[in-house]
Amino acid sequence: MNPIDQSAGIKAQLDTVRPGSGTAPVAAEARGSNTQRANSRGDEAVTVTRTASELMRLEEQLETLPEVDSERVEALRQAIAEGRYEVNPGRIADALIQVERELY
Repeated sequence: MNPIDQSAGIKAQLDTVRPGSGTAPVAAEARGSNTQRANSRGDEAVTVTRTASELMRLEEQLETLPEVDSERVEALRQAIAEGRYEVNPGRIADALIQVERELY
C-alpha cells in the first residue's frame, strides 16, 4: 500500500475521535497521577490527564465562540475614522512581554 493511501486511512480513524469523548489519542508522557481511563474499542486503554481533559473541554467551548468580535471591530473602525484611536506603545510592549513570560 502506498503511503498516501495509508495516511488517508489514519486520518479517517482520527476524524472519528472527538475531544472530550475520552477516546482522544494521548502521548504516553501525558500520564500523571490525576488520570481518567477510557476504552476506545474495548481492547485499547487510553489515559487522559485532568489537564488534558480540561483543555479538551475549553477547546470545545472556544469552538462555539465567534472568531471575530464584530462589535469591537466596528468600534475600532469608527474610532480610527474619527481620529480618536490612539496607539499606546508602552501598553503594547507590556502585553508582548507578558505573553512571552506566559509561554516560558
